[in-house]
Amino acid sequence: MQRIYFNWLAYALCFIGYMTLMLSPPLSHAISTSLGLSTNRVHSGIGLIFLLFSLSAILLSTLSDILGVKKVLKIAQLTSICGLLVTGSADSEITFYLGCILIGSGTGSYSAIARAIVLRHSHNNEEMKHSFSHFSMYIIIAPVVASYLSRAMLDLNWRWAYYFMACIEVVLFFSALFILSRDKKPQQLIALKNILSHFKYCLSQKQFVLNCAAIGISFTLFMQVILTNIHLVLSDIKVISDIHYNLFLLGISIIYIGGILTYRHYIHLSHQAYMKIAALLLLSVSIAGIIFSHNNLLYMMISIYIMCFSLGFFIPLSTGAAMIYINKAQGIASALFTFAFALTSSIFSFIEAHSQLSSYQYMLSASIISTLLLFIISFCFFIKKN
Repeated sequence: MQRIYFNWLAYALCFIGYMTLMLSPPLSHAISTSLGLSTNRVHSGIGLIFLLFSLSAILLSTLSDILGVKKVLKIAQLTSICGLLVTGSADSEITFYLGCILIGSGTGSYSAIARAIVLRHSHNNEEMKHSFSHFSMYIIIAPVVASYLSRAMLDLNWRWAYYFMACIEVVLFFSALFILSRDKKPQQLIALKNILSHFKYCLSQKQFVLNCAAIGISFTLFMQVILTNIHLVLSDIKVISDIHYNLFLLGISIIYIGGILTYRHYIHLSHQAYMKIAALLLLSVSIAGIIFSHNNLLYMMISIYIMCFSLGFFIPLSTGAAMIYINKAQGIASALFTFAFALTSSIFSFIEAHSQLSSYQYMLSASIISTLLLFIISFCFFIKKN
């Protein structure tokens, strides 16, 4: 079977996995009212999805290197489908939590397994870089699509969002069975006794570790710092309607994709250390814009767009650079991307929860700290090269 089919399966796994992950937050108020739960308890259930998502990214993706992608992906998909059905049918706090646990446990491995599939079927580094740039695109589009789906289903019943998502995952399940059953390229499996040595192998590749850290920080900056705080930041400047905010989010997705496409245009220069520095200089410009536009809605939006463009360029650049140094244990290596993002996000979330900063102050402070850390990491590449 041609490589394009495996690539499309990988893209679908990544996109649908993050759609499922981000399906619940817009439904929290409706779930709270329907099940008679407090908002905090519903948010705790949604938090379980994210927690299990990060843990399964390591566990199931590692098992995919031991037992094979076909077996592990089948278990993960069935777990996620069951979780969606249980959550959609929930009539109590216990069943809601159970559904959340199953959703997170199943979908966490999707993106890591998807990256491993692409890496195994890429003929060279250039093909791999082009394919990996798609993942950054789908990861950003997926939350926007999930938000639109959730809000559309609220007109019927919040439960239908989970049922509809389960139907999508069923289609993906049978598609994956069909495509992977025709995979003639053998997967290099890892014996259980060697799993620690392969973790050591991945973590001993300094270039991989540095890029992995950069990916975790930059994704956290986009997903946890910007997307979770920007609505409050904009609302503090001026009241913004849901329609206008949705259009702003759509603009963020388009600008981010523009950054990815720009990276793909200059992909032949992606091995140059100064490309990372250039992206971070543009990121610094956006932070300066945020500092001087805290009372101006238009300038604040423009600054956020500039930040999203620079991150759209920087993240796939770091992803492609990281995987060049991995010749085996791709499932483990790919899982470390998700783990790096989840771990960094947890640290930033803890800081946000225990700080007394406003949304604007936190967003600005976290952006500055993240950019400084990314500069330090990028200068490590530059210094080593020279």
